[in-house]
Amino acid sequence: MRTFEIRRADNSDSAQVAYVLDAAFSPLRTVYVPTREAVQRQEQLPSAMRVVAEVAGRVVATVEVDQGRHNLNLIGFAVHPSFQRQGIGRALVDWIAAHFAAPAMELATIRETGNVPVFERMGFEVMGERVADWCESGQFECLHEVTMSKSLASFD
Repeated sequence: MRTFEIRRADNSDSAQVAYVLDAAFSPLRTVYVPTREAVQRQEQLPSAMRVVAEVAGRVVATVEVDQGRHNLNLIGFAVHPSFQRQGIGRALVDWIAAHFAAPAMELATIRETGNVPVFERMGFEVMGERVADWCESGQFECLHEVTMSKSLASFD
């Protein structure tokens, strides 16, 4: 197991974050691609605070944390494929839980990517599912967006 450090991202991380996002999401693009309208909507949203995990000074995982009215929203959860299945994703979730005050964290994923069980192993539970009309697939006739939540028991 490699040692890693988790911290808030800063402007100097942007190139490495972009590399991790590309590497992590490229395999998913064989399953789904956001519509042009969805990408434009996402670009217009204010950016959330970003957290990164580093190994030997290199960013290997990242996620945006948006502190909503009630819960934390995790957006764009990405671990570089070379560093998956090493506990880094779980450590990101634990770090966020320890550094933000909220009763729960939430995220959304596409069921057809196979990521629902990954997040379930991190303690997330399925809260709902709907047709993902904001993305397209050449592989599946219909895609499903799954909303997941993890209770933060240490919240006061």
